Amino acid sequence: MTGDRPPVSGDWGINPYLFNVDDRSITFVKQVLDEVMAIFPSTYIHIGGDEALKEQWQASAAVQAKMRTLGIADEKGLQSWFVGQLGAHLAKRGRRLIGWDEILEGGLPPTASVMSWRGEAGAIEAANMGHDVVLSPGPILYLDNLQSGRDDEPPGRMAVQTLADVYAYDPLPAGIAAAKAHHVLGPQANLWAEYMVTPAQREHALFPRIAALAEMAWSPRAARDWPGFLARLDPQLNRYQRQGIAAADSAYAVDYTVVGGVGPAVRGKTVTIGMANQAGYGTIRYTTDGAAPSSASRAYARPLSVAPDTVVRAVTFAPDGRALAAVRRFDTAPAALLTRASASLETCAGAGIRLRLPLTPDATGGGPAYSMNIYDGCWLYRAAPLGQIRGITVSLGRLPRNFALRQPQRQMVAWRYNPTHFGTLMVHARTCDGPALAMVPLPDPATTPNQFTLTAPLAGGTTDTDLCLIVAPPVGGPLYGVDTVRFTLKDIR
Repeated sequence: MTGDRPPVSGDWGINPYLFNVDDRSITFVKQVLDEVMAIFPSTYIHIGGDEALKEQWQASAAVQAKMRTLGIADEKGLQSWFVGQLGAHLAKRGRRLIGWDEILEGGLPPTASVMSWRGEAGAIEAANMGHDVVLSPGPILYLDNLQSGRDDEPPGRMAVQTLADVYAYDPLPAGIAAAKAHHVLGPQANLWAEYMVTPAQREHALFPRIAALAEMAWSPRAARDWPGFLARLDPQLNRYQRQGIAAADSAYAVDYTVVGGVGPAVRGKTVTIGMANQAGYGTIRYTTDGAAPSSASRAYARPLSVAPDTVVRAVTFAPDGRALAAVRRFDTAPAALLTRASASLETCAGAGIRLRLPLTPDATGGGPAYSMNIYDGCWLYRAAPLGQIRGITVSLGRLPRNFALRQPQRQMVAWRYNPTHFGTLMVHARTCDGPALAMVPLPDPATTPNQFTLTAPLAGGTTDTDLCLIVAPPVGGPLYGVDTVRFTLKDIR
């Protein structure tokens, strides 16, 4: 658009570059489509068309003059004209244009189809106008969203979409008129893998949710049966295993809760533990003697009370006695109860993009993953028993700030007052504006590794209190993610 030759961006997100709208640019794009059509025989050719920032068109005198010549009132109308040029080119060759729902803005060519990703509104509007549509709404059909809030989930977006969520989705929105329902071609799930750095992480995101997608897409709604699906999925998981597919066990993994809260458990003589899994399928069996659970181990029926320092191990078993998930362990020692990984912390309220990120974009797997809001390095640790705590240790990771944010997003990034040169870890009581309990300077990025630990005394408080942890880098500095928060305990017994 501007005549320059920008390098290929290594940033994730939205870049500002647009095609020009002169004859040379239109011809270039048509030639690219010709090459695509020579390779792919499909009727539908997807042109994208999403997240096109209009600033370069707005700033160009030549583009504004062309809009006046064409009688186009605004840049959305110009986008519609551009898409129309491509749609006509494809139609002459017996193909049909499909694009993301932004191509609705300014009007659609008659034969264009719409893939609705920003919720269902685009599909509803387009179908009711007589255009074919594909339902691909985020977050429900974005399989890069996490499957649980567990600490062992790999990288991805943090809007949890479980196996049951995908199965329950209806790809025929109620807002589409009955007479227009035939325009719904079906659903599509997406896996955007920029956060995922290994094949196993991508397979974890896809399987078994892709089985739920298949049954949801191809079965009449009245025929869907969640318990029946789980029974059919049971042998399918065996097939995945034989094929070497790293399918997620998130739906069957045992999740633990401390009944009554961690604070009373730390102060008490026993710890009461509840267990469950997402799917509500199978039998949870557990041990407390250090052995791995088997199909003959005790079945979980109700919360159990154990002595502090007990380690519980549990697995969900299928009706045939086969383990459906890996062993999950839960340590009831006071220090373990009070240790929280980033997935167990809450990101602070407010605008942002919440992601679970690897330490580096080219990590080889098996490394840490940090749950964070890339707009704001702020986390909440709920109900910390300050009366039993004398210090805090926070393990952190330093991540590149390689996100291409549009201007309104850049303005929402929180840059706090920073009292130290390379950034500061701050701990506040109750809220992020509450009393300061600790302040620790971050180390020099040039001389320290990207994973490091900070320790500080934690003074003040006798009751269970929420803590706000803020990591404030210098303006324009790197992202920092919390790996774990640990407390140094007083002698509590």
